[in-house]
Amino acid sequence: MKEELAIENVKNQILDSAIDVFCKYGYSKVSMDDIAKAWGKSRTTLYYYYKNKLEIFEALALKGYNDMISHAAAGTSAAYNLEKNLQELLFNLFFVYFNFLRTFYLF
Repeated sequence: MKEELAIENVKNQILDSAIDVFCKYGYSKVSMDDIAKAWGKSRTTLYYYYKNKLEIFEALALKGYNDMISHAAAGTSAAYNLEKNLQELLFNLFFVYFNFLRTFYLF
């Protein structure tokens, strides 16, 4: 269990480094070497955790999706009716989306 948490922590560090590189240069121009340099480790070490750039990108997309769903669902409640829960869910989804745009695209 402790080792799994350590691996997950390292993978999150890699994803944090990768998102900066992808946002700066775009997916097609980024290499595994670029991500490794941004992370501060060797490319060989990076390959231990992820087999290729696409796997890293997919992990980023899944992480972003999970973060967005978690944030959006945080506003719902068993005490609310369906309409109120949908309003809260949509509001939170738009909030996360526009916050993302502002953060990465200077919207």
